[in-house]
Amino acid sequence: MKTVGVATKVVEGISKESIFGFWADVNNWARWNDDIESAELHGEFKEGSFFTLDLKNAQKVKIELLEVEQNRSFTDLTKFPLAKMYGIHKIVEKDGKIELVATIKIEGILSFLWTKIVAQGVADSLGSDMDKMIKLIENEKK
Repeated sequence: MKTVGVATKVVEGISKESIFGFWADVNNWARWNDDIESAELHGEFKEGSFFTLDLKNAQKVKIELLEVEQNRSFTDLTKFPLAKMYGIHKIVEKDGKIELVATIKIEGILSFLWTKIVAQGVADSLGSDMDKMIKLIENEKK
């Protein structure tokens, strides 16, 4: 499995519950992710559930939640022909601060192609998406 990109942000004054709440609110991801036209969670935000993303300038994508640890992490899986892309999102508590870590990984025979078509773009926007989400959480606290 190849790591395509990693983004890390240290935040203060925001609870892990607030962050996880934004992650679990899939239907509102378009508020902080510019590549998403709309999003819909089918069922609960838990392992085995699916959500669909209607991407700008692309088709709809169906994504499975592989692992969900309340207020800690989630891993999602996007399947492409002969490749799989994983989005790994973690909340790590360190020295009284919270560190957010988002990682995009890909595997499969055509992973090189899907990295060029999709995964690299997703990885490149991780940091800015994280910044926008943090700003929204801070604004909602006010």
